[in-house]
Amino acid sequence: MTDPSAAGACDICRIHASAADARVHQLAGNAPLAPVSGANDFAALECHRGPHWIVRHHPLPAPLVGWTCLSAVRHVQGPADFHDAEADEFGHALRTVSRAIREVTRCDRVYAIAFGQGAPHLHMHLIPRFDAVEATRAWQIADWYRAVERGEHAPADPAAVAGFVAAMRDILAANPPGATSSNTRLVRSARAVAPPRAAAGPRLTAKLRADIHETAVEFVAARYQLTADQRATLAATPIRWRRGRGASAYYQRHAHGFDRPHILLRVAPGASAYWHTYRRARARYSTPPGGIELETRILAIAVLIHELTHALQHGACGHGKRAFSEVETTENEIEFIRQHAPQAFAKLIPVVRRTRKKVRGVRGAPPPPSGLAALRAIVLRAAGTLAGLIQPRKAAVIEPRSTRPRTRSPKPTGS
Repeated sequence: MTDPSAAGACDICRIHASAADARVHQLAGNAPLAPVSGANDFAALECHRGPHWIVRHHPLPAPLVGWTCLSAVRHVQGPADFHDAEADEFGHALRTVSRAIREVTRCDRVYAIAFGQGAPHLHMHLIPRFDAVEATRAWQIADWYRAVERGEHAPADPAAVAGFVAAMRDILAANPPGATSSNTRLVRSARAVAPPRAAAGPRLTAKLRADIHETAVEFVAARYQLTADQRATLAATPIRWRRGRGASAYYQRHAHGFDRPHILLRVAPGASAYWHTYRRARARYSTPPGGIELETRILAIAVLIHELTHALQHGACGHGKRAFSEVETTENEIEFIRQHAPQAFAKLIPVVRRTRKKVRGVRGAPPPPSGLAALRAIVLRAAGTLAGLIQPRKAAVIEPRSTRPRTRSPKPTGS
């Protein structure tokens, strides 16, 4: 921002004021910018400043540690008024800052909220969301914000905010928001941006397939203490290898050119892919909603371990067929990741078993009345019987077989 008059008209512009311009700095220092004022306080909360974007933590007292604002440097109301450079960089900047917040705070997701009503200058509120804190779920975050303003909730620890800002500065210095890849090609004639091509992963060569297969078989054999013959039988399970995204599965029917049980294994095309597990309480852990990024080879081994476990469940090695369960397969996946990718294992979230209420008597039927309710029911029934409103139930009378009216079908007429 270079026009000092614009700084006096917009609170966000006053916050952005550069110390290089004495007039703008004076406007920012004297403006009533509650809950803190002065350019120096905002500079201490600033995580990054670039040609088009400024990243700054929420002023103190902050509702949460990590409550960050991504603001446009230029005075612009919203994305509808972006010029080409801002439009090209906005998505990348939003992704970069959101990922940095998730990395520093270890949150489950990052909320992105922007109204532009109080200050008509684009500033995205990027808020770390923890699933364990029910009070900040969805729009309840606004109630939390107002409760902190009223003093009903304790604000974020200033020391923790300072640590967050320092960590964000290191991350964003290495990966500035809005910096597009050199491989990104701008198609100006179509007024569109060609997305950068994903990093090519390793080729699915025979050597890589053999490495994935041998590692998975060795893990399963060691985990179940298989004999040499059982291991050889498991290793002989046919595998149809496919390069691409999609689900892998263990098939018992004829498919994919095989006339016997086999495995369809899909290997992600990129250098890395996101790992997702079933959410089972008995497995104790699960991946977060967005998944966990893993190297393609590690992910392929974990998926193959999953399918080989299904093969064991169906008696592929001579054991009796066991109950089909995704708990066992998920536990094996998680154990492999714990041994070979401890950093990814640390990102797993615990799964808490939900307690079910015990229902007495017939399931779904209401419990019988007790106490005053039972006494009231007895009194009402007795009064109704005396008044003739409730007739006593008659015993069922079965007529003798000979006295029952018999109905026969009419005889057919005609020839």
